Amino acid sequence: MDILQAVKESELCQDLTATQFAEFIETITIHELNYQSNEILFYTSEPAKLFLLINGNVTIAKDTLNGKRILGKSIVEKGKIIGDVYFASNRNPFWEYGLALKQTKVIEIGHFDPESMKTLDVELQNQLLINLLKSISEKFEYIGEKVKMVSETSVRAKIVNYLVNRQLSDVSILLTETREEVADYLDITRPSLSRELSRMQKEGIIAIQGKKMWIMDEEVFASFIQ
Repeated sequence: MDILQAVKESELCQDLTATQFAEFIETITIHELNYQSNEILFYTSEPAKLFLLINGNVTIAKDTLNGKRILGKSIVEKGKIIGDVYFASNRNPFWEYGLALKQTKVIEIGHFDPESMKTLDVELQNQLLINLLKSISEKFEYIGEKVKMVSETSVRAKIVNYLVNRQLSDVSILLTETREEVADYLDITRPSLSRELSRMQKEGIIAIQGKKMWIMDEEVFASFIQ
């Protein structure tokens, strides 16, 4: 895909008119970058940059003192903004770096800073701010959800509350993350996650086929929802 078209279709440029988009593009610089799995895109301690995902999987991460890597939310949807939370904050961040979890292609946005933005049309500034706030609010919702998951005492309750937030319009659930990512999100080990899912399937609560699941016993499933 043409790089300009990718920027235009991203959530950063949502609802911009053709005139506004042209003005925005004249102000910024854009570079297409490729990263391999486990390669770092940016450090949160460095001057903030914005990225737009073309394809792949990016998350934010932190290394603990005992060597464990903690992963944040995976960004896999094309056009999503990466790095916006750190772009908008001067606080010392909890997370340390942005990480590619698989082969990934992004667009780096340069010259996107408060001073440059002041030169733009006011309506354009407002729309860009709205788009940034929408993206940031989604990430804060994720943090709130994760706090709730971690506070659950049982592995099954953690799993059910995670799955119900990913339930489709019917009784099916589609997982977009790997089991390792899900386990990290729920603050449990991957073997514990796999064992509990197997138990739930044997008990007839859910059915599993690849990344798709179905709720077979809605009453029992719902009893674990907080």
